[in-house]
Amino acid sequence: MKIISFREKAMLLCMLVLIFFFISIFVRLGAKHILIKRLHWDNAITHTIFFDNKRLQRTEVDAKYRKVDVNWKKAYPFDDAEDVTIWQRGRAFEAKIHTLEDTKIVDWCTKWLVLYRWFVEAGREVEQKIGWNVINPAMQVAKMQDGYLTFVENNKNQDERIAAVNEFADFVKSQNAEFLYIQSPGKTNPWGDSEMKGIDYSNENADRLLEGLKAKGISVYDLRQDLYEHVGSAGWHQAFFRTDHHWKPDTALWAAGRIVEKLANDYGVDVNREHFSLNDYYDDKYEKSFLGSQGKKLTLVNTELDDFDIYYPKFKTNVYMEISECGIRETGDFSIFYNKQEFGSGDVYNETPYAMYGYGDQPEIIVHNFANENLQDKKILLIRDSMLDTAMTFLSMGLKDLRLLDIRHFNGSVRKYVSEYKPDIVLVMYKTSYGEDVKWVGHNDKFDFR
Repeated sequence: MKIISFREKAMLLCMLVLIFFFISIFVRLGAKHILIKRLHWDNAITHTIFFDNKRLQRTEVDAKYRKVDVNWKKAYPFDDAEDVTIWQRGRAFEAKIHTLEDTKIVDWCTKWLVLYRWFVEAGREVEQKIGWNVINPAMQVAKMQDGYLTFVENNKNQDERIAAVNEFADFVKSQNAEFLYIQSPGKTNPWGDSEMKGIDYSNENADRLLEGLKAKGISVYDLRQDLYEHVGSAGWHQAFFRTDHHWKPDTALWAAGRIVEKLANDYGVDVNREHFSLNDYYDDKYEKSFLGSQGKKLTLVNTELDDFDIYYPKFKTNVYMEISECGIRETGDFSIFYNKQEFGSGDVYNETPYAMYGYGDQPEIIVHNFANENLQDKKILLIRDSMLDTAMTFLSMGLKDLRLLDIRHFNGSVRKYVSEYKPDIVLVMYKTSYGEDVKWVGHNDKFDFR
């Protein structure tokens, strides 16, 4: 009779665990697509299957707005002159493969694997107990001395980005429009945070980018300088979420006010300056309710929940918002900017409250403020990243017309869009960390302005 060794028993146990997880993934996939999406079940069976992820229990029928496939490439086709070289195609294809691989792995693990978060938290707890404070290259998240989390950006040459912005600025000017590059701040303080020197190069990268753009004669606006004057070193981190790389809504309100002032003073835009004070808004505060993207990577073992604020104007509002990929063409008060389905479930690991503002990252958003009908017509196009999710809602309070493009998700030609929309001013506003967690759909990166 053969005696099974301890090693063989351990391997057998590991195999059984893997088989269990493999089966559970397909059970959950089947339940989602058959029981919930087709049969619209919402009972004890589905609740048991998705006991650790409440969002997966939601049916498409529950959602007020659904994903709509828009062929932006067909609506705004690329010209032959905008076509990329074979080398660029290869580079884009390689990046797309890596993105798809990462997306599949992350999606399958975080969404379908039973008790995924429990295992991640257990791993983080072990790291904490053994003092494993090394920055994980896959996460690129560091904890600063005061407990705030920040993304770590590698030292990167900015020549290609400078050239790309310069070329796009020339095109914008050829369309009889003005161009401005706006640098939004990141959580690492460029005039402090000495502990991050040699670790996070986000501000050094931004400095080189702005210096290169100014050398080309391109107008730039560095919001980092204004924020430092506004809050100083002591308040810099507090302007952002502890567990997320985005600024808080009150900081976004302040930034929107600064941008409106810039447009009025330097570009002659007729603006409404009345509503950029916190005194103009009610604060609906939810304490300890938000876990940002950085916090989700390190888990609650290594950090704590943020408070989350939702602001409602004390003044009367009447706005039109169009988001084609959500099927939204709606007129109403300020609350139409909020996607409440992103917040309130209590499942902090799986919901994204920050994306409640402005429906998160969208290829195109069109806003018209009827309360500002008295303002002179000015078409403003803002090419942006996720920092504008919150700021866009407040920025629109000072303007008559605003359009936003996010070329991480817009797969059509940016130049064709500009030539057809014919804006008076084109703004590009990016944060200091340029490429984390990006799923490109039609462009090589955020500086691919074809």
